[in-house]
Amino acid sequence: MNNFIFFGGKSIGNFVLNRLLEDNNKPKAIIFYRNELETEILDKAKLLGVVIYQIQKFRAELNEIINFIEEQEPDFYISVAFYFILPKSILNKVKWPINVHTSELPKYRGNHPIAAAFLSDEPFQGTTIHLMTEEVDSGKILLQDHIEITNEDDMVSVRQKLIELSYNLLSVVISQLKNNTLFPKNQIGDGTLAPKRTPEDSKIDFNNKSRYLHNFIRTLVDPYPNAFTFINGDINKTVRIKKSITSNIPGKVLKQIDAYQYIVSTNDGIIWIQTDKKLAEGEILKIN
Repeated sequence: MNNFIFFGGKSIGNFVLNRLLEDNNKPKAIIFYRNELETEILDKAKLLGVVIYQIQKFRAELNEIINFIEEQEPDFYISVAFYFILPKSILNKVKWPINVHTSELPKYRGNHPIAAAFLSDEPFQGTTIHLMTEEVDSGKILLQDHIEITNEDDMVSVRQKLIELSYNLLSVVISQLKNNTLFPKNQIGDGTLAPKRTPEDSKIDFNNKSRYLHNFIRTLVDPYPNAFTFINGDINKTVRIKKSITSNIPGKVLKQIDAYQYIVSTNDGIIWIQTDKKLAEGEILKIN
């Protein structure tokens, strides 16, 4: 049960693949799309004898991909942010087609689960190790856990926490698989979707409430495409929003502006105040 194929891409796929190699859990082969995996990591894999298959056109190459997979005689797959949904003709080649998805399934199936969690003002966001089916993120759950989303978090910090959590959970699943102690469980409850976002979805509407706007902005911090709007509606005068500040705790001192001048959160946004005493950021102003 040591022979597996790794399918992956994006930052989480690169992180997980690199850690697998470092922890002597090297795959028999790696399959990835175009430039989704970093050259440095692929070179490390090649030195360890891992076979590489780089896809240019998935549908056009499907038969060649299947032949390549059959040649490797894998026991299982590990998929982490792979660019395509694997069809039955590939999934059925192994008993354990394992995928990593950064949400607590069945919530937020699809392309952008972390963004969906932010926009829903979730206090937590999870990672699920599950079996793949042709229906996106709908297979049985192998292991699941979550992290807290704090008011100070943004897309970058939450993504990194989930990447690290994902690898920790995956390591446990690999160990269980090798020890024959995996017990898949059905997903419980109705699934919700995290659809693919487009550049147009980064356009911010200030008619929304402050908390939603803050979540919207922190979903799109650098290096992601920032939230944007236009000065006086002129599309030739674009403004990109880099950062915002608010809180879901009314009365929280968010930032000092000047001596005795502070930004404090309210029930629906923020307010500038001037005081007769010095305050510390993070203090809560309340009457009982």
